[in-house]
Amino acid sequence: MVVSAQGKAFCAGHNLKDMRARPELAYYQKLFAQCTRMMLAIQNLPVPVIAKVQGLATAAGCQLVAQCDLAVAASQASFGVNGIDVGLFCATPSVPLVRNMPAKQAMEMLLTGEFITADEARGRGLVNRVVPLEALDAEVEKLLQAILLKPREAIAIGKALFTNNVKPAWKPLTSLQARPWHATWSMPWHKKACKPSSTKGNPNGQRWRRKSSFCLPGAY
Repeated sequence: MVVSAQGKAFCAGHNLKDMRARPELAYYQKLFAQCTRMMLAIQNLPVPVIAKVQGLATAAGCQLVAQCDLAVAASQASFGVNGIDVGLFCATPSVPLVRNMPAKQAMEMLLTGEFITADEARGRGLVNRVVPLEALDAEVEKLLQAILLKPREAIAIGKALFTNNVKPAWKPLTSLQARPWHATWSMPWHKKACKPSSTKGNPNGQRWRRKSSFCLPGAY
């Protein structure tokens, strides 16, 4: 199975405008439960899931790449878990992220919100292969064919073993996410604490500055 997209972004994560518009705990619980089911479905499928990343993968989008069994990226792709830029720690994305790369490298991304290139992502273990955009389809097809030559039953058994031993289920961890996000956006200081200051240096066109020490990570 291949997960792919078109346009500048592979996946930009949750729609923050919608989440700001509905600062209700029940809404957040439902939203994160849906996200958890989707991520666990990838884990539980009996076939490998390959992320074909042609562009930006941020926050839950980066989580999606990390959750896939394999990933092939175009050289122009970039990856980040930058919820911290608006005072929200990317707690759920941190779970598969830290199972793809060394803990300190994952923590640096989570605390700074800085993006990494496709080559850096490959060096850290987030993606398997990096190729020019025009070669992305062919590279994914080559990887697919190499897998399809192997017995389907053995692939299914192997993925289940790998998942259970190396990547244990993370549902209990994700269930903790909704309440701190709700608490963060319920605070009157949150919108004032994080405001856009310029459009330089950010793939989404905005840079956020902290005007107060109360702009706390939402999942602490």
